Amino acid sequence: MMVWFLSALAGAQEPAEEITVYGSAEVEAARAAVVARLEELGFSRVTVRDGRLVMKHESTWKGKIVLHNDGYLQHLRQGVRVEKGPAVALPRGTRWLPCLLIPTGCFSAGFAVSDRRFRGLRDRTMTQITPQLTALGDRMADASVRDTMNALPPRLAALWSDGTPLGGGPALNTYRARRAELVRFWSTRTNTPWGNQVREVVEAFARGVVQHSDHPFTPAELALDAITGP
Repeated sequence: MMVWFLSALAGAQEPAEEITVYGSAEVEAARAAVVARLEELGFSRVTVRDGRLVMKHESTWKGKIVLHNDGYLQHLRQGVRVEKGPAVALPRGTRWLPCLLIPTGCFSAGFAVSDRRFRGLRDRTMTQITPQLTALGDRMADASVRDTMNALPPRLAALWSDGTPLGGGPALNTYRARRAELVRFWSTRTNTPWGNQVREVVEAFARGVVQHSDHPFTPAELALDAITGP
């Protein structure tokens, strides 16, 4: 990894692939697409609380969806609820009656099917919403990278001028250690479009600041595949 980082300091690079950085509007649109797909599958919005959207299926035994604010989704069983209407036909594999008539309506039991049958239902639901969940995750990653990139230049400047490590810890008192920290941070970014964007910011800082300072990467460092020592 080191040799690739140092090669970026030697001169001009080929233009990087342009990547659109999305904001909250795109995240909300992607989240709305997840909700719309769940509604197509028979789930209805019930409550929004503490960053979680709860959607229950019209057939109680098919459970409920909990969509967390961070994009994490759970398909769980429903509890017992009271609803109006007649008893419904039992699906195969039921353990309890899904609806017991009472004067005010009926008790609808969310634990009507076996664990095996519910796992199969949950797997099918997850498969059916995978494209929308993937898109939501991507848009959230875009927004996260946007925030990271906005905060990164001041952190890089603090590392170079004051020795403040990018990953926390005691101050780095030598410029050699600070150069090594730049390489460490660069090399530990994920090999994804989002990680590549962060790496490009580090490369630009190294070319524009470090290599024009009184303490650039040394000829010996440029000749090696790794930086060693403090």
